[in-house]
Amino acid sequence: MRAVAAESLLLKQQIIIGNRSRRRAPNLTSLDRFVLGILTLFIKPRRIPKLSAIIKSSTLLKLHKALVDRKYRILFSSTGHRRKPGPKGPSVSFPIR
Repeated sequence: MRAVAAESLLLKQQIIIGNRSRRRAPNLTSLDRFVLGILTLFIKPRRIPKLSAIIKSSTLLKLHKALVDRKYRILFSSTGHRRKPGPKGPSVSFPIR
């Protein structure tokens, strides 16, 4: 059910992008890339080339791969949160009384 809805929304988003600029290769905004990437997460990768009406299938596959890679990088990173790079400074030691 989610895949069918995602396919429908993906095609609708491509029509919106195509109507916005009547050029052969429309420029994608960052919001377009994000929406298309999120929608490709719900679709099997082998169906993506069939759904690429205006946007090249390689673009959709790259967006899909980027989001999957980001997900796994966050899941398997050793740091819990982002820290500023650089030296951490001297360690604080308290005298024992």
